[in-house]
Amino acid sequence: MSQNVQRACVFLDRDDTIIANESVTRHTATPGDLFDPKLVQLLPGAAEGLRILRGHGLALIVVTNQGGIAQGFGTHADVERVNTRMRELLRNQGCDVDAVYFSPYRPIRDGKHGPHGPNLQYAMEHASRKPGPGMLLQAAREHDLDLARSWMIGDARRDVEAGINAGLEASHCLLIASTKHATGGFADLLAAARHVDARLRGEA
Repeated sequence: MSQNVQRACVFLDRDDTIIANESVTRHTATPGDLFDPKLVQLLPGAAEGLRILRGHGLALIVVTNQGGIAQGFGTHADVERVNTRMRELLRNQGCDVDAVYFSPYRPIRDGKHGPHGPNLQYAMEHASRKPGPGMLLQAAREHDLDLARSWMIGDARRDVEAGINAGLEASHCLLIASTKHATGGFADLLAAARHVDARLRGEA
């Protein structure tokens, strides 16, 4: 009798990991929050990096904080449209992800919110908000993932911490330094993917 084997996964941050955020939202009404699908741009090498990871049979799942929903700057539908556009661009380059999870939660401590005020339903800390492990654990349940063999790649310390908090090996939680949020680590998603590739091939 064959047994179901859990799949290893690469969890990926979205903004400034797969698609540009900081550079394209800088002069918008919501800097740092990408809600306009017309602004979606894949970062150089991102699609190639995903193809490398997919070549190892890894699941690819995006886990992204979208606290702008809590602040009232955007809606779930806005985030879904951005995610849809990202996946369209990825498919145009011969790859895709298995799923996208996002957390709409964010505590409002700085007074910043949209013109109609914050969305109080989400204006709080929550286990799904990175560095909390909630999105990763939910994905693991829903996609039958083996967290012990999985990886996390993102451009902020909270991405690394979310992976560790979900039970991933610390050495499998990779930081990329594509923006001001991170220093050190890998140059971009492609460089991180090449590292994973080398590790899985036993070359690093």
